[in-house]
Amino acid sequence: MNDQNLKAASSPSEARERGRKGGIASGASRRRRKTLADTLKTVLSCKIPKGSPLYETLKAKLAAYGLEYEPTVQDIPVLGIIVQAESSPAAFAALRDTIGEKPAEKVEQSGPPLVLSLASRESIEAAKAARAARLNEDASSE
Repeated sequence: MNDQNLKAASSPSEARERGRKGGIASGASRRRRKTLADTLKTVLSCKIPKGSPLYETLKAKLAAYGLEYEPTVQDIPVLGIIVQAESSPAAFAALRDTIGEKPAEKVEQSGPPLVLSLASRESIEAAKAARAARLNEDASSE
């Protein structure tokens, strides 16, 4: 951190005023991001005009997948991702994750959980010795 850029407030009222200005700026930034999100949602839901060359292309691609409806702007990236997913594992993973079907990541644990902060040194040593004995038994039985 660059401490030279930090300016300490000289009084509680100055600190309060700086906090207020920061809150106002944060609110304005949030409103701009919300407006961008709303605009994107609106644009993505727009239908492609029937006279445009893009309309016929999208209509044909949708029909190839057995879909018969008026294409929207949202169909452009969706169809692009689907085409990429046919040959790219990364694109398939992104598509799968986007629709909420990402498999749960599981962490395998061998043996019962051991809380080291609560276990005594003797019990830890006993557990290590028991594990070593099991490993030796497994190795000798093979």
